[in-house]
Amino acid sequence: MQDFVMACKRNPLKKGQNVAGKAVNLMHQYTVADVSLLDLADYPFVDLATKLGLRAAMAVRLKCMSVGEIEYVAEVFLHTNLKDSVEQNNLINDILSSLRTKCENSGTVELLIQV
Repeated sequence: MQDFVMACKRNPLKKGQNVAGKAVNLMHQYTVADVSLLDLADYPFVDLATKLGLRAAMAVRLKCMSVGEIEYVAEVFLHTNLKDSVEQNNLINDILSSLRTKCENSGTVELLIQV
């Protein structure tokens, strides 16, 4: 996984690329069931992700209200043994629910998701 993080740091994405870029463009969370099936133009790290066994991914937009409404994107890869779409959706819903609660409790971070 460290190789993947380093590749991401060394190779900035173009606007709209990757799961995180799609979340920004669509203005809400974005989920991909299997990143290994994505086109190289849309997901420049597809070969490395495939080599490392990364599959399902979800990205969500966050807005920090305490420092001038700066927006961030959090990208999460789901465990590789979650191949069933129902399991993936349940985990994604759990992650979003947890993020929503943490953001509401913080008072400084807003979760930007589609309801």
